[in-house]
Amino acid sequence: MIDDYIRPDGTHSALFIIDVQRDTTLAGAAIEIPGTLRTVPYIKQLVQVYRDIGLPIVHVIRLYNKDGSNADLCRRKAVFCIHFSDL
Repeated sequence: MIDDYIRPDGTHSALFIIDVQRDTTLAGAAIEIPGTLRTVPYIKQLVQVYRDIGLPIVHVIRLYNKDGSNADLCRRKAVFCIHFSDL
């Protein structure tokens, strides 16, 4: 049973979708996040519900410097390799 303090309030809610773009979602993509592709159908359902009831949806993507200097440490090597693998 959910405590009232942490129960979601559907009238004061926003949906944040973070890092669900091709380079993180598709199998074999440059900075694939394993398992993300399987979540896409559920994310689409949530997006439709939020649209239907008029609640905000925020799509967040990360933009990296070519040298990867602003990437999280765990992603820095992958980001660097994307930009310099074609040199």
